[in-house]
Amino acid sequence: MQSYASGKSITDISKQEKRNRETVGKIVHGPEMAAHVQALRERLYGLGSDAIDAVEDALTNQKDGRLAFQLLASIGVLPSPAEIATQRQAMSPPEDEESAIHRIALALMKGSVERHLAYEMPLLEEGWPAVEKVIKERNLKGYDQLIGKKSTEKD
Repeated sequence: MQSYASGKSITDISKQEKRNRETVGKIVHGPEMAAHVQALRERLYGLGSDAIDAVEDALTNQKDGRLAFQLLASIGVLPSPAEIATQRQAMSPPEDEESAIHRIALALMKGSVERHLAYEMPLLEEGWPAVEKVIKERNLKGYDQLIGKKSTEKD
């Protein structure tokens, strides 16, 4: 039982004790082991008051800021990273259609540059009017080169 309680697997114990794995399984899952686990839990729960006293002392007398922060996080006072992200998203203004088009067009341009560098392909495909619109609005010279056409402008 002590081997199982210390973390050894039933297979390891059966090899060590030279007993059948099923026999070891019956022992470690039997009532004696359940009583042992229950006794350990009772001891642990008995330490609860001491643990609270130690935390209280660390917070009030030692002013342990790290412990205070961890305690606040554990009891749910501090928001989780997921809650923070949700709050930030809720606070940001909704994206209008024009901004979404610009964001997607810039992402396409970035992907095209990566594809061009990796495979020496044209940076953009013809017929991507949103991307062409962004290029023109940002006054990028020689944008025709980016979409696979022959450029008429100079950089």
